[in-house]
Amino acid sequence: MKQQLDKMIDFYEAMGVDDKGFFCLFNEKKNKICVEFTRNLDKQNWRIWDENYESTSFKKVSLKYLPDALRSFSVSLEEFQLKIIEVVLVQTCYADEFIRQVTELLGPDTVQKSLLQNQNFMTELEKTVKRIMVPQDQETQNKIDLKKKFKVVSNHKGK
Repeated sequence: MKQQLDKMIDFYEAMGVDDKGFFCLFNEKKNKICVEFTRNLDKQNWRIWDENYESTSFKKVSLKYLPDALRSFSVSLEEFQLKIIEVVLVQTCYADEFIRQVTELLGPDTVQKSLLQNQNFMTELEKTVKRIMVPQDQETQNKIDLKKKFKVVSNHKGK
């Protein structure tokens, strides 16, 4: 469950069209728990608090710690995941309607060509990034492996 929730939240953060989102859930004690998403540069995009105790319960967390924060407020992770899925599906409907209307406006050939060019560009970009990054990552790993194998010994004695 947690792995699927992590993927859903990650998807929402990365692909969601909204820079802000607000969710209300009730915990086991029937307290209203507020969860707010605001896209930030510091990656602490999530704020969570008990509506009745906002000043003392307020937490600001990153994606990595959101499930734990939700648990600390006794919020059902399944219920929160359903809220995220609901928002993603609404955005999907808007995207579908947008594409339909753009297709009517510009014609299907123009839209298909643009979508195909974008997909090809993204594929090539991904390949290029992997090609550039993998050798550096491997080189870094090789240095780490060598440091583990060899111990540097100094003949210099401290005074």
